[in-house]
Amino acid sequence: MHVAAAKLALLAVAAAATSFSSHALADTGARCLPHERDALLAFKKGIAETTTASSFHGGGEGGGKKTAAGGAASGLEGQISPCLVSLEHLEYLDLSNTGLRGINGSVPEFLGSFKNMRYLDLSYMNSITRLPPQLGNLSKLEYLDLSRTYLLQVPRQLGNLSSLRHLDLSQTPFFYQANDMPYMYNMIRGISWLAHLHLLEYLDMSYIDLSMAVDWPHLFNSLPRLEALHLSNCSLPGTSYALTQLNLTEIVELDVSYNDFGNPISTNNVPEFLGSMKNIRYLDLSETSIFSGRVPPQLGNLSNLRHLGLHLMHTDMYSTDISWLTRLHLLEYLDTSSVNLSTLHDWPVVVNMIPHLNYLFFNDCSLPTANQTLAHINLTKLEILLLDWNYFGHPIASCWFWKVSSIKMLGLSGTYLDGPFPDALGGMTSLEVLYFHDNGNAATMTVDLKNLCALQWLFLDGSLSSGNITEFMHKMPRCSPNQLDYLSLRDNNMTGTLPNVMRHLDSLSHLLLSNNSISGHIPGSICMFQYMHRLDLSNNFLEGELPPCSRISAAN
Repeated sequence: MHVAAAKLALLAVAAAATSFSSHALADTGARCLPHERDALLAFKKGIAETTTASSFHGGGEGGGKKTAAGGAASGLEGQISPCLVSLEHLEYLDLSNTGLRGINGSVPEFLGSFKNMRYLDLSYMNSITRLPPQLGNLSKLEYLDLSRTYLLQVPRQLGNLSSLRHLDLSQTPFFYQANDMPYMYNMIRGISWLAHLHLLEYLDMSYIDLSMAVDWPHLFNSLPRLEALHLSNCSLPGTSYALTQLNLTEIVELDVSYNDFGNPISTNNVPEFLGSMKNIRYLDLSETSIFSGRVPPQLGNLSNLRHLGLHLMHTDMYSTDISWLTRLHLLEYLDTSSVNLSTLHDWPVVVNMIPHLNYLFFNDCSLPTANQTLAHINLTKLEILLLDWNYFGHPIASCWFWKVSSIKMLGLSGTYLDGPFPDALGGMTSLEVLYFHDNGNAATMTVDLKNLCALQWLFLDGSLSSGNITEFMHKMPRCSPNQLDYLSLRDNNMTGTLPNVMRHLDSLSHLLLSNNSISGHIPGSICMFQYMHRLDLSNNFLEGELPPCSRISAAN
């Protein structure tokens, strides 16, 4: 069979499945052997689909052929049938995000018999609790994803996977019974088998308890081709000194966030430590206590950096000069939340010089102001800007970011910005989420938001000094389809009556209007909210009863 044809879909498992026939296969340009067709049909018979469709790919006879099967994001449930053994040329198997299962919660032993298997994805399979040691027989396997599963153990036979290049065990909730509560970590006492994976390039063991792996730097140094190492929240033992023992010369991605290393690295050793990361692109040191005092400006020498996480590094972390950020021309993600930046009045000028920035997290940084005039906006790719819990206390209209039309999520809670929102807000057509709660009831919102068709969540609780609910509702997005899902206006001194027509808000699942001064009757228009999950009208001056609509009765 031709190689290109072998890559084509052979079977679509859909809610209204069609018959599997030679004629149907001919339409795809692919052919498969009768026993392979029978195997796929038997596999299909043993499963049920609960959501979207899934595709299976197969191959026939001849040298160099490739076979693949998949059920990714399919919502499939049922048994992993042993009939798959007939697909002797299977190279690619993706069962991720399915409810498929083996006997007694184990991955079937026969999966270890596919001599040509190169790719195996079992992630998000919450019915899988055990791996058979036979998986160690997959000598050609290059990619293995076991993340977000319910595995109780990892067999040491995985160390036999000599061709493995990508291994993901991250956020695997291994269960302990402690006070009848599941403990969402796994303690792997022996991980020496990793040293046999000489071709490994990517390793993610985040959220696995490695507190007993005393010699972890030496172990990971024994992997000569390792480029990406993710060890977030692993309870890594030792102090920051252990981290300096890692060979970081070839490392491209390093995530050791949420590991408390106790004592920080000596100031004298910081330049050498950062200087060893000449190829680093992804660096996350959040909540590690690796640094203390001033944020090291040597971070600006990491010219290949795309991702930098310094969230909650240490309680005394601060910076009086962040100009080193302007040397990180490729930076896309920056999180310095809870780092003291209280002296930086010109910080918007600095971040405006990082043209590729997509995500900026400056929460709780004691920033003194967001009042800045920028002649030209370079942040054309900025999508998430979170500035929550910085006390600005100046007019909201004077903020610099209203001209950044690419913003999708904007966080301004606890900033005590006041006065009217600028009309420019109505032109931020990419905006999906606006957090503006707990701001001291000093702002007003009269902007027309009818064109914000992407808006999904709007939180204004405890932030508006006044407002008319009728006018406010009429200025909400009027799009088809409407995306607005969550509207929260609690504690805002709003008056007026609920409008009789609210069809443009029929996508709402949460409407929270408590603790205002809204009056009048509850209109029948609330019966149009077919997706309503929570409706809160408490502590207002409303009269009468809820209209007789079953949707609202069931929702609240």
